[in-house]
Amino acid sequence: MHRQYTNMKIKFLSPISIILLVGFFFLLLLFPFSSGEAQTSEWIPAWIDFSDSGFIHVIGLDANAATKVESPISAESPKPEKPISTGQLAAISQFFSSSAQSINAPSRETAGWETIFSDDFEDAFPGEWDVFDNDGATNGTYFWAQKDCRPNAGSYSAWAVGGGAEGSALACGSDYPDDANSAMIYGPFSLADATDAEFRFMYWLNSEPGYDFLFVGASIDGTTFSGVSASGTYDWTEYIFDLTAVPTLGDLTGEAQVWVLIAFQSDYEIHYSEGAYVDDIEVRKYVGDEPTATPTVTETATPTATQTPVSGDTEVYLPLVVKEQPTGPTPTITPIPSETPTPTATSEAVVPNDGNWSGTTSQGRDISLIVVSNGTEIDKITISVGWGGACGGVSSVTYYLYDAVINNASFYKSQADGTEVEGTFTSSANASGDFYAVLEIIYPYCKATTSGTWTANHVP
Repeated sequence: MHRQYTNMKIKFLSPISIILLVGFFFLLLLFPFSSGEAQTSEWIPAWIDFSDSGFIHVIGLDANAATKVESPISAESPKPEKPISTGQLAAISQFFSSSAQSINAPSRETAGWETIFSDDFEDAFPGEWDVFDNDGATNGTYFWAQKDCRPNAGSYSAWAVGGGAEGSALACGSDYPDDANSAMIYGPFSLADATDAEFRFMYWLNSEPGYDFLFVGASIDGTTFSGVSASGTYDWTEYIFDLTAVPTLGDLTGEAQVWVLIAFQSDYEIHYSEGAYVDDIEVRKYVGDEPTATPTVTETATPTATQTPVSGDTEVYLPLVVKEQPTGPTPTITPIPSETPTPTATSEAVVPNDGNWSGTTSQGRDISLIVVSNGTEIDKITISVGWGGACGGVSSVTYYLYDAVINNASFYKSQADGTEVEGTFTSSANASGDFYAVLEIIYPYCKATTSGTWTANHVP
């Protein structure tokens, strides 16, 4: 309901009142958070490979993310200039989108679920975590550490840069350092008997948008972690990382060894206060029939402060906007011209050899299969797909699909994003088929598809 006010008198403010009012708004800029409300929800597919550089590769923001060729941003190789100045960005970052989120209260329902590991950081730390600075003492030593600076619940949470030789000297509220590279890993643990699994936690984040990232991921080898990353400004919010739909790895249920990772990395310049905290972590699995779906996030429109226009013709970068799904046409890569292969007639007697299979796609890229169980199952399909610079410069992505059943010498396997591979074993040592791949970038939103054929042979 709107009320109309009439006969209002205009009263000029005294100099003292103006000073107090300016001071009040200055305090608001220092404390931008609204407790319990997520300020943004953009998590972007990313990965870390500790056998490579250990840097966070972010799809859509890291030009080398698809090829895993490391070219870290440094003072000698500067990052792209921001669309607006640092001062303007800092001012704008104090305001938030008119499309805020209503987050369901953290759901800790346990019916049918088994907790594998949990940590509220109230007991001795690091406990079962493997905590380290990935670049050693090169840029100072900063570890994840138990701190009482900003807990979500209880008295403590984990601060990304609060430990180590230099990190332990930081006072609560300090800026995080440049070139931070802190990580903590839990595992391995087994999901061999699970039908569902998830890694959930509360997090708080205040970092340079687009350059300094909080990362969460999972691995089946303890070295290469696939997951998602976020940057920008978030108040305490729950994030649920679905271990049945890990980017590039897919469903990890059935795996005997799984690791999970939380990492925080900053670049060589510009740092904000505090950085990242996590709290109330839980890794859990569901054994038996599929569980009831966890309540999802719903968006509600809420009014917020009007942003001051930025002068000039400069494009404004607003990383904190919760983006609606696009209504226009979806950008699509034209598939490689090819005919859908006609399935080769095979006999039920054709049984593929167990072991490694290797081949190429119609794009000239690699595909490999691991056949097990006397030729009745494919344990793992690895296929490299070229994207030709789509969605901000992605050149290629490697997809992993698991546990494909071989029936009458044929198989078909898909994953949650719509990527699929199918094929037929024409003999015990030869196979061919086709693939359909999906590339989806969350921010800025972009989706592309491509398809092709493949052939492979058993490797004795």
